[in-house]
Amino acid sequence: MNQYYHSNPGVSSDLLPYKELMVDGHKIREHRHVMQTILKRKLSTKEHVHHINGNGLDNRPENLLVLSHSEHSKLEYLERMEQLKK
Repeated sequence: MNQYYHSNPGVSSDLLPYKELMVDGHKIREHRHVMQTILKRKLSTKEHVHHINGNGLDNRPENLLVLSHSEHSKLEYLERMEQLKK
């Protein structure tokens, strides 16, 4: 299993991994593959898969939400603001 690391400032300053898979000879992040399988279609590059609980390794379908770029940006901003209040 390969992992792609990203920063998630809304949760902490630590680096959190995403799981990656090889599907039909192409590398894909596991959360995108899970949603494509559920939706029975490929996601566009403009669609983002959000991890509801903030854990990039938790790819259970009930923890994933497909959003547009603007929806995802707004949600991430609101989550960061909530974290700052705590």
